[in-house]
Amino acid sequence: MLAKSKYLLKHGCVNSDTPMTSYVTIKLPKTLAEQIDDVLERQNLGYTSRAELVKDAVRSFLAANKQDKSS
Repeated sequence: MLAKSKYLLKHGCVNSDTPMTSYVTIKLPKTLAEQIDDVLERQNLGYTSRAELVKDAVRSFLAANKQDKSS
């Protein structure tokens, strides 16, 4: 239980149900940001900002590349 608490505090959560607002800044090349903006303008994907699209893309990438912890 203590290890989980340390993990949650380290990663910006008081407990698993109460995330704290803590962010880091990621820099993208301007051309990549412009490509994201073009996609957001042309397609109705439901994203209201670049940040939402990028967060979703990173989550998808991490889920697809998650390693089996039992090995």
